[in-house]
Amino acid sequence: MHYWLDRENLQNHNVKAMDLDLWRRVLETNGMQILFSEYYGTFGFWTAELSNDSWLKRGLAAFISRLARAADSVSHDPNAMFSPSMVSFSRRES
Repeated sequence: MHYWLDRENLQNHNVKAMDLDLWRRVLETNGMQILFSEYYGTFGFWTAELSNDSWLKRGLAAFISRLARAADSVSHDPNAMFSPSMVSFSRRES
């Protein structure tokens, strides 16, 4: 959806950084013990400021954002495909 509605904002993000397995490997390689590492939230959709875009594009983005918030409030299935955030707690191994 970001590709069609907010491509400029999407291009400013490093979506590869949302690879939880990659983060685990980086942390473990650097001597960290992972205490907790999971995706957070089930759905999330937001856009940058779209005030210069058409009313249809702004309306569609707002609708998808509300739909994502509603889905997130009833579904609790954090996953790699749709979760907007990740959480990781780790400590340096002694």
